[in-house]
Amino acid sequence: MNLKAEQTILKYNLLEQHDRVVVGFSGGADSVALLHFLCCLENISVTACHVNHNLRGEESERDEIFAREFCRAHGIDCRVYSIDAAALAAQEKSSVELAARNARYEIFEKLAHELDAKIATAHTLSDSAETVIINMTRGSGLKGLCGIPPQRGKIIRPLIECSRSDIENYCRSKNLDFVTDSSNLSDDYTRNRIRHHVIPVLKQINPSFERTVNRLNNSLRQDEDFLQLEANKAFEQAFKNGGLATDHLFSLHPAICNRVFLDFLRKQGAPANEQTVYGLLELARKGSGSVQTDSEHIFSVYGGILSLNNPPKSCEVFEKPLKQGVFPLADGKIAEIILIDCKNNDFCKKDFHLPLKSLLDYDRIKNTAVIRSRRQGDRFILPNRGVSKTLKKLFNEDKIPLCERERIAVIADENDILWVEGYGASPIAAVTAETKTALGIIIKQTEMERDSHEK
Repeated sequence: MNLKAEQTILKYNLLEQHDRVVVGFSGGADSVALLHFLCCLENISVTACHVNHNLRGEESERDEIFAREFCRAHGIDCRVYSIDAAALAAQEKSSVELAARNARYEIFEKLAHELDAKIATAHTLSDSAETVIINMTRGSGLKGLCGIPPQRGKIIRPLIECSRSDIENYCRSKNLDFVTDSSNLSDDYTRNRIRHHVIPVLKQINPSFERTVNRLNNSLRQDEDFLQLEANKAFEQAFKNGGLATDHLFSLHPAICNRVFLDFLRKQGAPANEQTVYGLLELARKGSGSVQTDSEHIFSVYGGILSLNNPPKSCEVFEKPLKQGVFPLADGKIAEIILIDCKNNDFCKKDFHLPLKSLLDYDRIKNTAVIRSRRQGDRFILPNRGVSKTLKKLFNEDKIPLCERERIAVIADENDILWVEGYGASPIAAVTAETKTALGIIIKQTEMERDSHEK
C-alpha cells in the first residue's frame, strides 16, 4: 500500500513539503491506514478529525473513544466533534446518510480553514469501483463513470488507487487496530448491496476487476477533462447579452452542446440535469417561448438568445439624487459621477478618458434630475438619431434579457430621460461646442457582486 499511495501522491501532486493535513478519521481500517501512513511521511503535519454522528448508540461512543485513544497512543493531534445526524436529516428533509455527510464535510472544511490545511479522506479504489456501478445504475453521464477523483479542491485521496485488500494487509503488517461499523454489514444501503453481492460476481469474471476499473477511470477522466475544456470555450463564444446565442449552440457537437447547457444552468442556480437540458434544447429549437425548470427559474428564447426570464430576487429599483461623488445604486452597482471643466468640446471628446456616451452637459441638467431604474412608459430620444422610443421597445430591439433591464441606470428629470446606461445622452442633455461643464458618469459593479454573477 505504501508504494501505491506514494505514487498516487506524486502522480496527482497531492502533497508538498510542509503541508498540513486534516484527516477524516472514523476509526475504520481505511482511515486508520491513511492516518498512520501520512504520519510516517516527513515534513507533513497531521491532525485527525473524528465526527460522532450519534446514529449507532453505544457503537458510536465506542468509535469516538477508539479515535481518541488511537491518536493519544500515536502522539497525533486529534479533534472530536459530535452532531445529531438524525435531527439534521429531519430539519433538512434529506436522508440521514446525506445529512451526516454534509455535516461531516462542513466540519472538515472549517477545521482545514482554521489550520490552513488540506483535507485527506480515506476513499479507496474499491470505493471508486462501487461508485462507478452505482452511477451506472442511475444512468449517469461520462463524469459519473470517472469514479471518485484523486483530488477535489482542498480534498485529497492518497489511497484512491489502493484496494480494500491492500488496506487490510497494511493494517496487519503494522499491527494496527481498527473498529468495524456494523452498518457496513447490512444490505440496507445500496453501496453495501453492491459491495456484498455485485463486486464478488464481477471479481469471479475478472479477478483484477478493480484495477480494470481504475484504468477505465483514468482514461475517462482524460476524455471528460478535454470535453469540458472544449465546452468552456464554446460557452464563451455562445454567451451573449446575458444568455446563449441559439444559432451558435446548434453548430456544436451534442456532447459539447449539452455541457454548455449544464454550465449555463449551474451559473443560473437552476437544476442541472438531463431533464432540464432536454427542456432547454427543445425551447432553443422552437426559437420562441419559455420553459420553467423549477419554482424559481423560467428561461425564454427571444431574438435568438436563450436567457433567464425572471428577474433575480435581489433585483430592486433604485433612485438617487444626481450629485458628484461615488454612491451605491442597487444589486451591487455603484455610480461614480464627476464634473469636468470643458474649455472646449474637443477636450471632452478627445482628451478625457470617458467616452462621449458617458458625458452630459451639466449646465442643461435641472436640479431635480435623479439617477434611477427605468419606469413603465419611459421614452428616450436616441443620440444622433432624433427618434423617440420607449425603453421597453428599445430593450426589446436590442434583445436585452428581462433580468438585466431593471439593472440599467437612467438619468431623468421630472419630464425627460436625459441619459441611459450603454446608450448615452439624449440630445436634450448631450455635450455641444458650447458646453462649459460636463458631467461624466461611470457605472460599476462591485467585486463581490460580480463574483456572485460569475458563479
